Amino acid sequence: MLKIKIYHSRSKKETLIFRKAAQFYFNKLVKDDGNCSVSIILKPAPEIGGEKVKAYTFKKKINFYEICLDNNFSIKKMLSALAHEMVHVKQYFTCQLFDSTESLVSWKAKMIDTEKVAYFDQPWEVESYRREKYLVRKFKEYCKKNGIEL
Repeated sequence: MLKIKIYHSRSKKETLIFRKAAQFYFNKLVKDDGNCSVSIILKPAPEIGGEKVKAYTFKKKINFYEICLDNNFSIKKMLSALAHEMVHVKQYFTCQLFDSTESLVSWKAKMIDTEKVAYFDQPWEVESYRREKYLVRKFKEYCKKNGIEL
C-alpha cells in the first residue's frame, strides 16, 4: 500500500492531483504494492553546488521516501518532475538503486562513481527521463477519461 503525504500545496485541488498522480505513477511502475510511504514537499528550489535543483528524491529510511518539487513550476511541469522522481522511488523500492556514499551509487548491484559518469549518462537517470514522458502522457489520458481537470 502506498501512503502519500503532500506538504505546502497551494490548494485542495492541487493536493488531490498530486496524490492521484503519485498513486498512478507508482501503480504503473511497481507491480508489488508493498508498504511504501512518500512525502511530497512543494517548496522553492534549493541551490546545491551553485545550481538550482528543481526536483529530487531522498530515501529517508526503508520504504520511506521524500520528494521535493519546485513550487515555482506550473502544475504540468511539476507532474512531469513528479513522474521522474517516482521512477527513482521505484528504483529505491525495488533495490535497483542504492546510495553508498556521496559519490558512489549501487545500480543493479554494480558500483558507479557519479563523479566519473555524466548526469544524463547515469543509468537511473536514463530510465527516469525515458519513463517520465510515458507516465505523464498516460496520467493525462487517465485524467481526461475521468473528468479530472489539470
